[in-house]
Amino acid sequence: NEDSEIAFISQCFKWQSTVFPGVLLQVALQIAFMLGASACAKYLISYSNTDGAGKELVRRFSLPADVAAGQKAITLFVAVLVVFYSKNSYSNFVEGRKILGGMCNNCREMCQNVFTSPLKDGADIPKVEYLRKVIRRKLNLMMVFIRQHAREGEGGNGFAPGSQLEASGAEFKAQGEGMNWMMDAVAPPVYNLVSKEEVAMYSAKGTGMRPAMVQAELNLLAGELSKEMRYPGHFMDLWLQNSEDTMNLFKSMFRIISTPIPMPYKHMLYVVIFLYVFLIPWIQADSSISNGWEDMGPSYYDDDTNVRYGLSKNDGQGFTQGWIASIFSCLVFYGLLELSVSLFNPFGHDDIDHDIGSFCGKANTEMMVIAKRSKASKVADTTDYNKVPHSAV
Repeated sequence: NEDSEIAFISQCFKWQSTVFPGVLLQVALQIAFMLGASACAKYLISYSNTDGAGKELVRRFSLPADVAAGQKAITLFVAVLVVFYSKNSYSNFVEGRKILGGMCNNCREMCQNVFTSPLKDGADIPKVEYLRKVIRRKLNLMMVFIRQHAREGEGGNGFAPGSQLEASGAEFKAQGEGMNWMMDAVAPPVYNLVSKEEVAMYSAKGTGMRPAMVQAELNLLAGELSKEMRYPGHFMDLWLQNSEDTMNLFKSMFRIISTPIPMPYKHMLYVVIFLYVFLIPWIQADSSISNGWEDMGPSYYDDDTNVRYGLSKNDGQGFTQGWIASIFSCLVFYGLLELSVSLFNPFGHDDIDHDIGSFCGKANTEMMVIAKRSKASKVADTTDYNKVPHSAV
């Protein structure tokens, strides 16, 4: 609860649905680098005899002077790349939520238009009820096809976790021998929305074309229903406006899914983050050699020769220096990178992704309520497509 007075600290100790599980390998590698760099700083030193001055410390672990300078030089470049990637990913996430909400709204408005627009005097009531029922079923089917293309099909995310198909290890197959798209049980189940003939018809096209096929059918059905309306022109204007907007939203969804980060950008991003983060342990260990002198007897430092004489040694402050900078930078940069990757396509099965299936269920529920409350005769359309339909319509 972000409204809690202790949220400023309690939110820091979350684990589920955070990026921390995704950066454990990077943190483990950083710890290994830190241990190696600290060991070099502590043990890669030796003593040599110096005439009349006892022993002289000889430093064997030393990074080139321009390593730290180079790491510092790419700091701004790394930050800019990460920020741009994060911004683009979060924009996709927000846009995805708007798209799904817009689709639900359009389905509701089209259903309202179909079921509540006034009929003309002498309208063919059986025909009206038949067309209304088919249109509602097709609207549900269009939402299902949009979901399948975005998640199971083009998105490549497979069937919903926990479903029988996912538990059996089945992969989503849209066409050809062994196709199983019509067995998808996410509410409302696909097999409650299509006939055998329709399965064969839709299977002839890929998942990206099926929403447009259903849209064309819906526009034809709406045109036929408009003949029974009191104001057919107004009815069709509202219908086509929502129908077009739904397809535009679907294309926006398709753009998010089918537009990856360009490989040159991604390669440069990963390279500079790796160099920036994993150079930190070695730079910190190198700088620790000039600190932490431990006196082991009389000694003195000759400013003229820049040499320390006597029985002092530098132990690189043991294994204690550089951990905070190394671990924090690893968590921050790779955490942001992991977050950006997770947000970039918000239509999958990750914990933070938008649940497209729930939006399809919401649209189905809203349209069913509209159908039950609106009727042309004494019999309302009460079909619940979460169950096996009671008619062939």
